[in-house]
Amino acid sequence: MLRTTSIFLVLAIQASLTLAFPSGPPNSACEDRTPSHGVPPQTSEPPYEFDVHYHDDHFDVAIIADSGAFLGFMMQAVDSNGNLVGRFQPKDSKSQVMTCDHTDDSITHANAEAKDAVYTAFYLADGVSADGVVVRATVVQNYATFWNNLESIDWERLTQHQDESIVNFNYDFEAILGEAYSHLPPNQHGRLLQAMHPRIRDPGAATHYSDQASKTVSMGNGRAAHI
Repeated sequence: MLRTTSIFLVLAIQASLTLAFPSGPPNSACEDRTPSHGVPPQTSEPPYEFDVHYHDDHFDVAIIADSGAFLGFMMQAVDSNGNLVGRFQPKDSKSQVMTCDHTDDSITHANAEAKDAVYTAFYLADGVSADGVVVRATVVQNYATFWNNLESIDWERLTQHQDESIVNFNYDFEAILGEAYSHLPPNQHGRLLQAMHPRIRDPGAATHYSDQASKTVSMGNGRAAHI
C-alpha cells in the first residue's frame, strides 16, 4: 500500500508540474509576468538570453537557452513609461499571442513541451519610435524555478548602431572559406551559415539570411544584437 501511495504521489506531482502552465499564463500575469506558482522568482543571472535582429519593418526576437531547456515564457515590449507597445507574431508552433492592454501585445508559450529556443516577430505601429523600447520576459524552467528579470537593450540603439553590443553580421564567406563556399550549391549556403554561427538554430532562417546576397551574408540588414 505504501508503494502504491508513493507512486501515486509522484504521478500527481508530475501532473501538477505539467498542467500548471500548459498553454500560457492567465491574464493576471499581464502586469508583472509573474506566474502564480506560489514561489518567488530566481534572482541569479538567468541561463537564457535574447537574440534580436532588426529589419526594415519589424524585429525578429528569440529567447535562447544557454544551458538546459525551458517549459514556459511570457514576453512583452514596453516603452520608457512602462506602457505595452507593438504587437507580436509567433514564428513557430511553440508560441501564441495574448492580449493584455491591446491586441497581441504579449506572447507566451503554446504548450508545456521542453524548448531550447522560441522565435517571434515584433512590429511597432507606423510612426512609433523604437526610442526607449525594451523587451522584457519571464522564462519558466520548471514549476518552482523561473526568472522574470530578462530585459533587452533599448531597441533604438539597435536601429541606429549606437551600442557596442550591436554586431554587424556581414561575413565574406569567400574570404573565410576560399573556394569551399563558391562550390557549394545555393541551397547549402544557409546550413553553412548555421554551422559557422551556431546562434542561428533555425536552418530556414539561416537560408533566408544567406539569400540576402550571393557572396556576403547580411543578417537583418547588418543590424543585429546578441543580448
